Formats: sequence, structure tokens, C-alpha cells
Amino acid sequence: MNDSRNDPSDSGDKGDTGDRAVPSDFMAAPFLGEDFHVAQAMNDAVAGASAMSPAPSRVGSFRVGALIGRGSFASVYSATQDKPVVRRVALKVLDASLDQRSALQRFHREQHALARLEHPGIARLYEAGMTPDSRLYFAMEFVDGEPILAAATRAELPVRERIRLIRDACRAVHYAHMKGLIHRDLKPDNILVTTIDGALATKIIDFGVAKAIASPIDDSSLRTVAGQLVGTPAYMAPEQLEGRVDDVDVRSDVYALGAVLYELVSQRRPHQIGGMAPLDAARLVREERLRPLRDSVQGVSIDLDRALESALSVDPSDRYQSAAEFASDLDRVLDGEPVRSRTPGSWESTWRWSRRHPVQTAVALAALIGLVTTSVSFWSMAQTAKREVAHLQAAVKELLHSAIGLADRVGVVRERRAIIERAAALSATLLELRPNDAESRRIRADALIELSKIMRDATPSELDGARSLREEALAILDGLVAESPSKDDLAKHAIALILCGDIDKEVGDLAGAQRHYELALDEHRLMVARD
Repeated sequence: MNDSRNDPSDSGDKGDTGDRAVPSDFMAAPFLGEDFHVAQAMNDAVAGASAMSPAPSRVGSFRVGALIGRGSFASVYSATQDKPVVRRVALKVLDASLDQRSALQRFHREQHALARLEHPGIARLYEAGMTPDSRLYFAMEFVDGEPILAAATRAELPVRERIRLIRDACRAVHYAHMKGLIHRDLKPDNILVTTIDGALATKIIDFGVAKAIASPIDDSSLRTVAGQLVGTPAYMAPEQLEGRVDDVDVRSDVYALGAVLYELVSQRRPHQIGGMAPLDAARLVREERLRPLRDSVQGVSIDLDRALESALSVDPSDRYQSAAEFASDLDRVLDGEPVRSRTPGSWESTWRWSRRHPVQTAVALAALIGLVTTSVSFWSMAQTAKREVAHLQAAVKELLHSAIGLADRVGVVRERRAIIERAAALSATLLELRPNDAESRRIRADALIELSKIMRDATPSELDGARSLREEALAILDGLVAESPSKDDLAKHAIALILCGDIDKEVGDLAGAQRHYELALDEHRLMVARD
């Protein structure tokens, strides 16, 4: 097995933070905004950095060779088994110490998952056990190959051959699905290309984050010990990015296979979400229209684009319902036949979304109408009496709520931004009318944060503007917490600190990012102490 995954690291200046130094790989990792559990992430990051140690020279019947790859929780070595058979294997050894329960649980899941898989397109598990220094390991089939993107580029494979490789990978993944397993981290580095009987073939590796379909699983299993999502965001379906555990199923793997095929053919990913927090990335994926490959790649048929539209649909119900269905349509593409998938048109997609989200639809429509019919009246109402101020507060909240509801819809980025900008403008008016009113200040902070999120997702040129909005929101929340530190205000303040830290890190200010994250940690501890 050739596992080339390396954890990101950053050796930049992390500032003078006293005794709580944070490992550079922790600072390099993406954060989760309001879903990020600060205390657990910092504690586990430090524990993980101190627990790594090299593998012993011998493990059971295996002589350990060179390191060939390192992932988030384990290192992979080339090794030779000398009894009862002589063969070369890939030996995966847990890096973390045994008291890291979440890592151990993931490792146990990988062992049990792989033990049930016997397919020519999936690397086989041979043996599992314990090293002399009490670390878990398992030995698996050594795949003499390279990641699919690198292999296709080196061999200058034509489009047809790239489609064939993904079709074969789909069938291997479908086999695992039939065994009750979801991979959840399908990406180019986990789809290796090797040569079997003179022909190129794919091998799926690393079921380390597999989810047993029939087994209960809680939200913590979706995150690594460093507070990251388990998996690779660039290839994750929106429901997985959002951490919606109950919605992650075989269709999430179909999405990942579609994302890999899209990149394999076009040399670009379906969506550019690098550096984004997962929830922001999910919003972008839901809102941004998928670019047809035939517009930029020669040799791509309309049927391949239709197949990819189905595989990469943001709505699981509109995707292929199995990897086998995706493989069958790829066969049709290769044979020059029409695919069976049918991606809903824009009106049908809107109707389906409205059926699934009746409340958000009603609110969104009301908000859009209100932008035209009530914008002028809002100002006059806000100046007359306390009751009118309450109406204005409710209107801003409704606009923000409707904008959040529209996050599930495709192709409405401009509409969402218009609603949020209107809410921000009205919140400024509200603050002018009642500068000392706590609720008006909270609403203003909420509007600024929502606007900063959509600006951050837009273009790099708006990053500074997003940063300014978050700093303004943080200043408002600073005042609220200083006056009356309620639990809700403390939570909002901690979220704002983390969001400010996210942008600090994105622009390279690691000292500022760490300062914000540590303040959020202090806030978290204060909230825990109050419970």
C-alpha cells in the first residue's frame, strides 16, 4: 500500500502565549466556527503531538522497513512477513498513545471493517495486533501503485481510461457498501492505480474512517481529535461537511467518487473550498453551480456531464442512489449510449426544495417581497416608538433567518447576499435608534457575522472586509459580555473569537489566530464552570 497522505504543518510564528504553546500542525488545521469544540481540540492536539514515536524494528512476524506514509492517526511502513508465509505488506501502526480513546475507536473500526472485505479492488487486511510498545497495528496488502491523479497525469491517460478507472472504483466501493460499510474519505490519494495482468487497475485503500451502516455512531466520530472533520473536505458531500450524521450514507461516497472523477478529467476540483471552515464550504457547494466539463475539456460528452451532475448533486435524493448506478451510467458513457440519470431542472429543483422546506420557503418569499415593499417604512417605524423598534428587530431577525434558510438552495448566492446586506443595513439603523439596547446590539452583531461569512466565501478581495465586519461584531459582543455575561452572550462571543481567528490564520497572522482561539478557550471554560 502506498499511502502518501501527510498532515499539514506550519512552522510560522505563533506568538508569546505563555505556557499553552499550540503545535504548528494544530494551527494549520481548519476550524469549524460555531461547531468547534475549543477545549477538546487544544488538549488532544497537544496530546497527539507528544505521543508519536517510530515503529519498532520488528512487530510480530513482520520486519519493519521504511516509512511510506503518514495520516492523522497512524503511520504506514513497508514491512516483510516471514511466517507463516513470506510476503511484502503495508504495516499501519497507530501513532497516538493508548489513552486517546477516540483514535483507538477509529483504529478498531478500521480493523473490523477491512476484515470483512475481500474484493480485487480493495486492499486486503492480513493481520492485526499489538506492537511491543503497546500500540495497535494491522498488516494489509501492499499495493505497488500510486494515487490515481498522479498515475493518470504521468501516463497521460485519455479521458476514456480515466472514466474506466473510476467506474471500476465505483464497483469496489459498491461491494463495500453491500458489506455494510461506508468509506467516508474517498479521495485521489485513497484510490491507487496499479498494474494487474498488464492492465491498469484501481485499489481502494484506507477504510480507517468507515462507518458501519448498521451500527450506531455519534457526532464525535465525524471529527478528528484535533477538531477537524474526519475526511477530506474537498471531496465531501454537503451533508458530511455539515456534520449531519444521520444523512451520511452510501450516496455520500457517490458524491466523493464524482468529485474525484471531475478532478481527474478536468484537473480542477468541482468547488474551490480550500481553507474554508466546513459549514462555510457546505454553503458554497450548495450555492455554486457546477461548471460543465464539456465547456473546457475536449472529448467530454454531454452524457458525462449529466452523470457528474447527478453524482455531485447537493441533494442526496437527486444523486445516484448507489455506486453501482453510477458505474452503470459510466459504462453507458464509455459505450456512447445515453445515461439514465436525469438531473432536475432549475424549476423542479426549486419546487423540490420548497416541498422539503415549507417554513423557510414562506419566510424567504416574505423577506424578498419585504425588500421591495417595506424597506422605506422600516425607517419611519423605527423612529416613532418602542413598539416600532421591536417590529424592526423582528424584521431583521426574519431576514437573517430567511437567508440561512436559502443556504440549502443552489444558484441563489446573489439573493442571499442581498437579503443579508439589507439585514445589516437595517441593523445599523436599529443601532442608531437604540445604541444602548442590548437586543439591538446582539442583532447587529449577528448581521455582521452573517455578512462576513458570505463575503469570506466570495473572493479573496473581500477577505479584508469580512475581517473588519467580524472585528466590529466582536467589539459589540465584548461590550455585552462586560456588562452582563449571560451564557448566550458568552457563547456568541466565543464564536466571534473563533471566526476572527479563522481569518487571522487565513491571512497568515498565526499569532493573532492563536490569541483569538485561546480567548475562546477561556470563554469555554467559564461557561463550563457555570454549568
